[in-house]
Amino acid sequence: MTDILAGVASVSILETLVDAVLIVDEDHRIVWANGSCERLFGWRRDELVGRDMGVIAPLSATEQLDGFLAAFRPEMGGGRVLGVGRPLEAERKDGSRLPVEVGLAMFEEDGRRYVTGFIRDMSERLAAEEKLRHLATHDPLTGLANADPLVEAADRALTAGTTVSVVAVILAGLYHIGERHGRAAARHVLRTVSRRMGTMMTGDGPVARVDGAFFAVLTTDPAAETVAARLWTDVTSPIPWGAEDLRLVASVGVARADESFSSGEALMVAAYGAANDGLAHNRRGGVSVFTSELGRRLEHEAQVEERLRAAVAAGGLSLMMQAKVRATDGRILGAEALVRWTDDLLGPVPPSEFIPLAERTGIIPDLTAWVMHRSLAEAADWQRSGLDLRVAVNLSAVDLRQPHLIADVRAAIAASGCEPARVIVELTESAVAEDPDEAVTRLRALKDLGVSLSLDDFGTGYSSLSYLRRFPIDTLKIDRSFVTDTPHDPDAVAIARTIVALAHSLGMSTVAEGVENRAQAGFLRDLGVDVLQGYLYSRPVPPNQFRTLAMADAIDVRP
Repeated sequence: MTDILAGVASVSILETLVDAVLIVDEDHRIVWANGSCERLFGWRRDELVGRDMGVIAPLSATEQLDGFLAAFRPEMGGGRVLGVGRPLEAERKDGSRLPVEVGLAMFEEDGRRYVTGFIRDMSERLAAEEKLRHLATHDPLTGLANADPLVEAADRALTAGTTVSVVAVILAGLYHIGERHGRAAARHVLRTVSRRMGTMMTGDGPVARVDGAFFAVLTTDPAAETVAARLWTDVTSPIPWGAEDLRLVASVGVARADESFSSGEALMVAAYGAANDGLAHNRRGGVSVFTSELGRRLEHEAQVEERLRAAVAAGGLSLMMQAKVRATDGRILGAEALVRWTDDLLGPVPPSEFIPLAERTGIIPDLTAWVMHRSLAEAADWQRSGLDLRVAVNLSAVDLRQPHLIADVRAAIAASGCEPARVIVELTESAVAEDPDEAVTRLRALKDLGVSLSLDDFGTGYSSLSYLRRFPIDTLKIDRSFVTDTPHDPDAVAIARTIVALAHSLGMSTVAEGVENRAQAGFLRDLGVDVLQGYLYSRPVPPNQFRTLAMADAIDVRP
């Protein structure tokens, strides 16, 4: 035996190796084994010696070894590794199996050929790789798959021509739950939603947490809309947390596989687009189905979004001013700052299109910052010119949630040199109604800067009167929908009269927007409205034109 080992290495070296080492002859008989073989396979080495290597190796390994021996040329020094990429399976004495990688080296002694097999246990390595693979394809918080397995499963279904749909679920309100109840509550909500979705979809395709509050499932159920409706019900059901029930708003989108989808990724993106579009147009969420028409609209919106981002970054917007006049004598008191956008490719894009898009896509804070800096700089110029005018700047619900809002407004005031008292911040009812308690805190912080606050679109039905009493509001702005129908519609008249009375009882002034004719102006003036705004006085105009208008001191449109 010592002579045989001399052709490979010293006994001491082979004995110290962690890997199991066997020497096998041409007949596949084991002629020597090191101590690691005993630990790895459970056989004593004296039990192994003389046995066929099949006692520990499956047939595939034996066949490969036989081929190796048969093909080996007389010249020495070659070698081969078995089990790379796809490990071989070895067998222990107790019958259990383990994955191994085997390195083979041949030598000759006394005219006979021998193979030394260096056998490495791959169990720990494969377990580690599987753990890494699981981490790479699963969400650590919920245990759900991420987007990759879902997309791969959808790709396979599309290739096979299987009826398949992706259902996307977007959760709204998770951020506020985290703010109000803490991160533990938000994590509890995510895990609960994950369990509910997983339970409902058992036996169907993967359930995935794609990103943040975006989940998706793959279903082969032909009634995908029914599946979506059940998911919506499950997700929006109350989630117990201590003594409270936490509630989410959810928007669910459905995309069915057809000839227009060439990949699982495209199918998932379409489902997300339907869910996101549904949430944008329905504050309570619901179920939306992707259609070719929706696809064209989303494609257009994506183009608008891309070009709007570039326009905001490059200063490709236009600032406009619309005059506000005192109702009693037509004197100009200031202006509302408005933004307009004309794109080289798209042409004029109406604010009714790009402002909501900016809010949905997160562009609005940058757009608002641009308007605020430009309009406050104009107001500072009015101030230096001796014009006693105020400028109103709109904030959206998204702006109101920004943690750096107060600092940004303070910085804009400081940079412009405009007196804070000349600045009016306008917010819509819907903006303050999303989280009234937080809104009160933010509005008071804005008031502490010295600016005035105006509640825009008042009367559209969002605000609670109890909250209105708490808001540090200076002005109520009557929504144009009521102004348009005065003085001929009794309901509009009654609402306008109520708003004016309410505002004055709370010590607030009133502004009516959308005033377009003398009859409306006369009625609103007689009703006690303080400030009027609309096309009757001026359309939105560039700042230099507004300055000329303001220097005329008043616009006389009295009957």
